[in-house]
Amino acid sequence: MKLYAFLSGISFLKKYNTKFIFITIVGIHLPVLWIMMVIIFSSAAIIDKAAYLLLAAALTLLATVITLFVLNSLTLPLQRTQFILNEYLSNHALPDLPDNLDDEMGLMMRDINTLIKNEHTSLAQKEEIIKILSRELRAPSAYILSLTGLIQTEKDPAEQAKHIKCLEQSVNRQLQLMDNLIYTYKTK
Repeated sequence: MKLYAFLSGISFLKKYNTKFIFITIVGIHLPVLWIMMVIIFSSAAIIDKAAYLLLAAALTLLATVITLFVLNSLTLPLQRTQFILNEYLSNHALPDLPDNLDDEMGLMMRDINTLIKNEHTSLAQKEEIIKILSRELRAPSAYILSLTGLIQTEKDPAEQAKHIKCLEQSVNRQLQLMDNLIYTYKTK
């Protein structure tokens, strides 16, 4: 990714596809320029036509290898981004993609960083809400169960009515809590 970051620092290579086009053009023209330099700086008597042909083939091969290496290096951000996404999906590992590059790939990596970190925070908040809900909904339920036990064992009708009133209030509080949670969730 160092080569990609270096190329991103060149002013006319700000767009991701421009980097590919530039490297391809350089890769195509580099052998021709090398051959022209050999012709210009050497005497024609020393090098025959077969040597020029071999030189052209060798320089073309060398330029192709260099071009493919650089183009492969330009795909490293894609490969790294795909790896980071898989790591998050598999292990919930937070990303460490660079977020200081301004071409399309840099913006995508920055957006993926933000998306994963927001998702991670959201999941943590949901887990905390589930823990709170578990406590808040269990306590009234346990109280209701104890009240039903008291109502069943109580012989005095006035005490039974008092326990039934407490039972009704507890159920209403629990329903209100659930309604508040649903309303809060819907408004987010």
